[in-house]
Amino acid sequence: MILINKFFCVNYWITSFVFKNKSYPLFSTILVLTLYEFFALLFIFDFVAFQILGQRGMIINRNMLIGFIIMTIILLYNYFYFTLKGRYLNILIDFKKDDNKNRIYSFVFSITLMLIIIILNIYSVYSIRNNIIWF
Repeated sequence: MILINKFFCVNYWITSFVFKNKSYPLFSTILVLTLYEFFALLFIFDFVAFQILGQRGMIINRNMLIGFIIMTIILLYNYFYFTLKGRYLNILIDFKKDDNKNRIYSFVFSITLMLIIIILNIYSVYSIRNNIIWF
């Protein structure tokens, strides 16, 4: 959970200071975190289904309701994980206590993870659409 906490702190900082969301940064951060987790799971599912099992039809014909249910479960889990007993405040305080070197590593890790998830999903969709097998 340490990596998720660091990822949460970086996204909270981006939401608060870059996008200047002072009204509801916690909920915005939880939504963003949920989206990244969902798209990471989506890539893993698509990779296994198409690249390993070769089941393109399973991906194309899937029901979107299942995706909404999974996203809702992830959202509820993240919401309760970070809001119960003010856990997000403790996480943010611990992040502020870190030295600058660790915070920089957290930012680099989080930004890299965000880019990797986005790029892999785009390439996965392109591969499925054009029937490209990676290996």
